Amino acid sequence: MERDETTLIIFGGTGDLAKRKLVPALSALLEEGTLSNKSLIIGVSRKNLNDISYKQFLVDSTSKNKEKRYISEANVKYSQGEASEISSFVKLNELIINLNKQDNCKIFYFTISPKLIPNAI
Repeated sequence: MERDETTLIIFGGTGDLAKRKLVPALSALLEEGTLSNKSLIIGVSRKNLNDISYKQFLVDSTSKNKEKRYISEANVKYSQGEASEISSFVKLNELIINLNKQDNCKIFYFTISPKLIPNAI
């Protein structure tokens, strides 16, 4: 698979770790071309957001203009859900299928409580 076909799914996508560590890391990956602008970033969390407000959350998470620029150019989607509920995964799977990304290389990143990770896996 080419880098263009990567889907990064971030569980706990609105948490402190996502804001402080993942946004700068994602920006750096986008800047260096390791993560293509054609890649898809899907945030998953309990907050009531949509694609636009989640992308704005990511952009607002940094004060660095360069990071803001790379994140604002990224392909970002959002799926509201709980890591402990099957329905959240059904919804996420439907999003991936609707975006025709089911055959993409997927990276799952967990920024959730360690006790929730076994359920998420």
